[in-house]
Amino acid sequence: MNRLTQSRLRRIERMKAEPRVRYIISDIPYNPFDPNARKPTIEEIEASLREPEMTPEEWKAKYCPDEPR
Repeated sequence: MNRLTQSRLRRIERMKAEPRVRYIISDIPYNPFDPNARKPTIEEIEASLREPEMTPEEWKAKYCPDEPR
């Protein structure tokens, strides 16, 4: 086997060994570095994905009401 074939084989074996992860992109603010942060539920994420897109101003008004404008 040549080097290219060996590297492809290693990559395939790595891909098989890695667990499958479902990535979800949502507009709900969440800070993974804050231990007190509440994680959004799957239902909240799916509901937010069905909502129409918001402008940055609408997003701030909905999710950051305490922030001065």
